[in-house]
Amino acid sequence: MNELTPYELAQRRRTLEIMLWVILIAGVALFLVNIYIKAWDIAAALLIMSVLCVPALWLNSRGRYMLSASLTATMIFVVADYNLYASGGLKDSGILAYPMIIIVGSLFFGRRAIPVLTLASIGSLALVAYLEINGYISPETEATDAFFFLSAMILMITSSALVWTIIRNTESNIAHIKEAEAELLETYKLTLMGLAKALEYRDSETEGHSRRVVDLSTRLAREMGCSETEIKQIERGALIHDIGKMAIPDHILTKPGPLDDEEKKIMEKHTVYAKEMLSSISFLHLSFHTAITRGGMGAVIHRV
Repeated sequence: MNELTPYELAQRRRTLEIMLWVILIAGVALFLVNIYIKAWDIAAALLIMSVLCVPALWLNSRGRYMLSASLTATMIFVVADYNLYASGGLKDSGILAYPMIIIVGSLFFGRRAIPVLTLASIGSLALVAYLEINGYISPETEATDAFFFLSAMILMITSSALVWTIIRNTESNIAHIKEAEAELLETYKLTLMGLAKALEYRDSETEGHSRRVVDLSTRLAREMGCSETEIKQIERGALIHDIGKMAIPDHILTKPGPLDDEEKKIMEKHTVYAKEMLSSISFLHLSFHTAITRGGMGAVIHRV
């Protein structure tokens, strides 16, 4: 399986979960129908399929995506093969399940699995054809067996080629998007560093302060067990936590002595100014939210 981002893996797990629930509910419903009409062999196959959905769902919920997907793909193959066996061979409409297996399987494993799924499908149909030739299953006529077999091969190969092309193009587009996103994030970071540097040029007393806050914030975040995504958000918030001082008058910001009460009130407004300056930048909203929800680290280390 290709390297997946946490978001992509979560989406695949969610898709697999939905499919398993659909198979489970449909399997139980059809099981009851076949019990009612006394089709015991089909009912038994549906019961086994429904039961196998339970461990597949459990594995997926525990983060064992590949095991769950493999169990699900194997289960679908077995059910499709049994359907052709029970219905009398390659002329059953269930043969159309094999191109769908390839398409659905590509959702589970990515395009690298398509050749394997295609070979497995061809092998499954070859097994059914072997059973027909040797009389283990009894189709209505034998004259059309070759036609159905060749039609199925062509359908599977063309489906595989189409799905391969679609997924390859999708993966290429995703790679370009990730590259553009990384460049954009780096640009944002450099812009924020520039704003912090501009503040340092204006207020020499705080030179290096923002960088120290960033370093200590990220170290503390790791000690708290924050994820790398949260740490990056905290880093951005820490980098510009004093940016509101840009709006403070020079005679207060650069005053050499202590501030009086009125001046302190003006200085304390730098957080309000920062909010007004940056609230329209949606990129930074999560940085502020993360810094607040993870314990107000800025308040702890602000005086470094």
